[in-house]
Amino acid sequence: MDHEQTTRIPVTPDRLYRTIADIGNLTRFIPPLQSVRRTDSDHVEVDAEYEGHHQHGEAWFRTDDDARRVEWGAEGQPYNGWMQVEADGDDSRLTVHVTTGRHTDEYVGEVKGYMASAIESLRKLF
Repeated sequence: MDHEQTTRIPVTPDRLYRTIADIGNLTRFIPPLQSVRRTDSDHVEVDAEYEGHHQHGEAWFRTDDDARRVEWGAEGQPYNGWMQVEADGDDSRLTVHVTTGRHTDEYVGEVKGYMASAIESLRKLF
């Protein structure tokens, strides 16, 4: 199931993109993440808290500077996503897209809540 939200953020597109592309910032705007460490140019190791459970794992995390886009996911998992920044006047238009393999109403609500929380956290950074 695909979930997508687009919003305007009052910051230049280059600054917003640099913020979301820097793995050191991910814990600042993705609520479940507790730590993120790069293991190679395309992979990160993450620790997160989901539904009261600690999770540790490896994921891929890729950036495309020309498109101002970051993509992430985990090998063999139905969960992945991307964020893309586009100019909107002097501000930015941020699109967040998440694909999940679970389709229950409760899970869909959680995903939408995490997306909204990430967007709000990014707004507060600027």
